[in-house]
Amino acid sequence: MKKVKTSALVLFLIIGQISFAQDKSYKEIVVENTTAEEDLKVVSDYLDAITDNKMSVASNLLADSFIGTGPSYQETQTKAEVIESW
Repeated sequence: MKKVKTSALVLFLIIGQISFAQDKSYKEIVVENTTAEEDLKVVSDYLDAITDNKMSVASNLLADSFIGTGPSYQETQTKAEVIESW
């Protein structure tokens, strides 16, 4: 009997989560990036500067507060460290 009550409780919680998750539509959750074209241009210019070995241009494209993360857990690099490593 206890197993049936536990199963019923778990089923009720799952159904509640599913119905709660459907309260918002896709468009309410995901917003359009209004600066997408400019963002892609900055990334493209940054990659071009790195491949052309123009580190001063690459440095100017990164924010002063830039913190690079990865690839390993909790590994970070500052702007100066990223430019130096390239």
